[in-house]
This record gives sequence, C-alpha cells and structure tokens, in this order.
Amino acid sequence: MARRPRLEVEGGLYHLITRGVDRQDIFHDPRDFMKFLSLIGNQKDKLPFYLYAYCLMTNHVHLLIERRTDNVGRIMHPCANGLYPILQSEISSLGACAARPSQGHPLPECGEKGGGG
Repeated sequence: MARRPRLEVEGGLYHLITRGVDRQDIFHDPRDFMKFLSLIGNQKDKLPFYLYAYCLMTNHVHLLIERRTDNVGRIMHPCANGLYPILQSEISSLGACAARPSQGHPLPECGEKGGGG
C-alpha cells in the first residue's frame, strides 16, 4: 500500500525518522556519523530550514526540523543518498539501505492535542 502524502506546512516542525532495512545498522563507524552530519550541514548551506535537534543511533536517525520553503523530501534526499556509498562498501547485499523514505510527523502547536502519527 502506498503511503499517504506527508502534510507539509511552511514553518512547520517535523520529527523525521530514517532507519535501516529490517532495523539493520546504517552507521558502522564513527566516521559514518560524521559523514551524515556533514551531509546535513551541506543541505543547511543550500536550503533554508532549521535543525533544532538530532539523535543518530546505529540503525536509525531522528531529526527535528522546521521547514521553510523546500519540502522535507528535498531536504532529506541528498542526506539519505549520501549514506548509500558508505553502506554499499560495508554490506554484502546491495538492497535498499533505508526501510522507506524518511518518515515525517508534523508536530502540533503548543496547546494542541495530537502529534506524532
């Protein structure tokens, strides 16, 4: 089943999650974490968005961003694709490295109920 389109609003806060296929590791070495942070930094130089928080785990990533003019997919696509060469050299089966496109959940404004997804 196709996923529902992500509801996106300029100025909206999003909790983004990317994880490895079958929850496999996507980071195998401390340099891999630095590579991902570098990719995010490059996107920050190119596109207007705010990165408020991140948590890099061995098999998944959490980001809290506020998007401005560009959509979340445009922000995240180069970051996820930038990990593929690292993974390709370290994983024998060359399938997809991410379980799905980055999940993004718009966060409610203060005082609103709901969120997550």
